[in-house]
Amino acid sequence: MKPPRQGFTVGVVGAVSLLGKELLAVLKERHFPVARLVAAEDEEGEPAMPVVDLREGFEPSIAEEALDEEEFDFVFVAAPPRPSAAKPGKSPDDAPFLRSAAKLARTAHGTVIDLGAGLAGEPGGVVRIPFLERGRAGVPKIAQGTRAGKNRYIVSADPATILVSSLLLRLAAHFTLTSAVAQVFSPASEIGPQAVEELQRQTASLLSFQKVPEEVFGQQLAFNLLPRIGRGRAKGAALAAVENRLREQLCSYLAGRVPMPALRIFQAPVFHSVALSLYVETAKGASVKALTEAHERRVDLGGG
Repeated sequence: MKPPRQGFTVGVVGAVSLLGKELLAVLKERHFPVARLVAAEDEEGEPAMPVVDLREGFEPSIAEEALDEEEFDFVFVAAPPRPSAAKPGKSPDDAPFLRSAAKLARTAHGTVIDLGAGLAGEPGGVVRIPFLERGRAGVPKIAQGTRAGKNRYIVSADPATILVSSLLLRLAAHFTLTSAVAQVFSPASEIGPQAVEELQRQTASLLSFQKVPEEVFGQQLAFNLLPRIGRGRAKGAALAAVENRLREQLCSYLAGRVPMPALRIFQAPVFHSVALSLYVETAKGASVKALTEAHERRVDLGGG
């Protein structure tokens, strides 16, 4: 897709989220040719505040009726699906299209890119890790429009999926792998802003010898590791949802090229960083030097 002279029309669902703001910062930093930027409303239904510098050539718009799906060249989804799209008796089509990530995936004629699991459960997504796919044959193409095919949008892989896939594929290029176990230490930001805030409050309370808040995590996370979080059913499902998403992404992306790793998620007391412990068994013994060199060599990780 070549940009028109005036640039692309870009839609951002969740532009006011942390992920949305980071996306817009990257677009600006990389001088992405944006002619018009359309931001969805926030979760409270209030117009989103401008998050880009208008003097740099962006023209953000909040009006949904001014554009239809066919006018978008790119749509970035940086927020979870809107609750209004999941009410009983209502389909995602009943919500305004910029507030319904699921409808965008079905109807947008441009390229839809899911950055934060906003389209989780919506069929037609293809997991992508671009730097691992150079030279790889048979990579599924993304269809444009609802009638073009089943692959309708791009899923940007979770950082943990990228780490596990990169390590396993690099090793598999030099050794025969028989099994793998991955333990992922997930940051508070995977749950949302409320989790980041509570971790900060827990840390401050512990250092001042005060009672720690436990509304999100259900217990002390600061200076601790948790295999599960939350006392309530909904809160306790947050970490399980992350684990299920990672498992689905790994299964889809690795696609039998390496053994599917046994996966376990732990909630770590960090705001944003992801850590990984990976145990791998090889068919034959391998020295530490050989394993190190396998990660340093430049190889075709995608396979033929």
